[in-house]
Amino acid sequence: MLSFILLIAGLAILVKCADIFVDGSSNIAKAFGIPSLIIGLTIVAFGTSAPEAAVSITAGIKGSNEISIGNVVGSNICNSLLILGFCGLFKALINPANNQILGVTLYGAESYELINQISMAMKMKIPANILRDQIYTHPTMSESFNDLFK
Repeated sequence: MLSFILLIAGLAILVKCADIFVDGSSNIAKAFGIPSLIIGLTIVAFGTSAPEAAVSITAGIKGSNEISIGNVVGSNICNSLLILGFCGLFKALINPANNQILGVTLYGAESYELINQISMAMKMKIPANILRDQIYTHPTMSESFNDLFK
């Protein structure tokens, strides 16, 4: 029972520390005038990968190389399956003549992040490629525009 409590506590601390790292690093980078693209490609990417790196490094130091390999393989399988699954849950109907969005189906836990942007684009007659070609910094749903409007 104690091991389970320590596991949950460690996971909570790890997640919170990754959040603090990403927020703090992003604020420092913004203070120095570093563009959001660079922040997203480096600092945020490192912060979201830090928990996996910590597990793999600790396992490697302790001689449990199989845990490191399992962590890498499992992470890649999980990421691949989640991305493939999300592709089937989002669908847009685009007029090929003028690239206007005619309608969308968004089925996902956080699809509300996208619906207002798509609704605005439809009302303002903004072509789908404009949404697709933007750089989105939110790490969950908005980068789905890149795949939704292919």
